[in-house]
Amino acid sequence: MTGFVALLRRELWEHRSILIVPATLAGLILSTVLGSAIYALVRGYGLEMVFDNHWHSNPDTVEMGRHVPAAFIAMAAFFGIVLAINVTLYLVDCLYADRRDRSILFWKSLPISDTATVLSKLTTALLVAPAAALVAAFATTFILAIAATVVLWSHGVENTSGLWQVQPLLSVIVGMPALTLMIAAWYVPVAAWCVLASAWAPRAPLLWAALPPVALIIVEQIAFGTHRVPEFLGDRMGGVFPRLFDTRHYVGFGIRDDEFVGTLPALQDISSYLTSLDLWGGFVAAAVFVAGAIALRRYRDET
Repeated sequence: MTGFVALLRRELWEHRSILIVPATLAGLILSTVLGSAIYALVRGYGLEMVFDNHWHSNPDTVEMGRHVPAAFIAMAAFFGIVLAINVTLYLVDCLYADRRDRSILFWKSLPISDTATVLSKLTTALLVAPAAALVAAFATTFILAIAATVVLWSHGVENTSGLWQVQPLLSVIVGMPALTLMIAAWYVPVAAWCVLASAWAPRAPLLWAALPPVALIIVEQIAFGTHRVPEFLGDRMGGVFPRLFDTRHYVGFGIRDDEFVGTLPALQDISSYLTSLDLWGGFVAAAVFVAGAIALRRYRDET
């Protein structure tokens, strides 16, 4: 276990964008929003300019507090989009880079198995990187909530407890990591495919990762005139969200309570998702891709 942790530390050392990108994004969001708020206060804009005329005379912080969980989800989704791009670039480069700079010769001289190396890269992409993005999203949202509280205080609103309701905040803090794990589980075969492409590609690994799916789409269209492959790929890339969320109904995250209606999309039946053939079929495909990546790393060292 100590050796595997060392491999994870190696990934963070060699691919610092995993931590730098979410931290930089958080800094940009905070500097933009807080800078705009400070500018508004310096210019003497009233509270109604910040929270609209609905809260001009008596801001309803309880009503505002109902939207705090949604703010967490929105912030996490924004970080998730950037995370997807960052992780994809990391995965298609992680094994190719070792061969490109010949550092693979050094790592193979150490008592580290190819299996542990490949699994450490998948773990970094599917667990470590999402955790870093989630922490950054939480920190950003909390700082913005604190800033909103200060703005309300500066305008004479003493009761700001509505922004800090314990029940919805705890539901998000507990639920978001679990939800992140379920989403990551859906993308395990996609990540494994990127690692396989990275292990195989003689150059331009991103192109090698994209070329086979594109080729299948073209061949199917020419030979059969159907669209099964793009439909399958589209479902694998974005199908996790309709499987997890029922967008027809909106409730508090994990809380079936009318008090929080309108804050978040309701979760579907999680048990059906966790036992679905689509999810476990993805694990089987991922095992095949990972086995291929391990075999390629073992015998393809550019020597």
